[in-house]
Amino acid sequence: MQNLAISCSVVCLIILVACLLVFWVGLIERQVPPILVVSVLYLLAGKKVSFFISKNICVGVCVLCV
Repeated sequence: MQNLAISCSVVCLIILVACLLVFWVGLIERQVPPILVVSVLYLLAGKKVSFFISKNICVGVCVLCV
């Protein structure tokens, strides 16, 4: 279960780094589509973070029950 939580957090960090790169390219080139892509990437990162938090809460509850 910890491997799953760690992989979710790593994927979230990769997505956020990609957001920074795409955002700056879009800002420098003054184009709207890259900024729209960044908004979708932020949504994906938020989904991964919520999954990561739910898995950590589940692991904490299961450890306390045993």
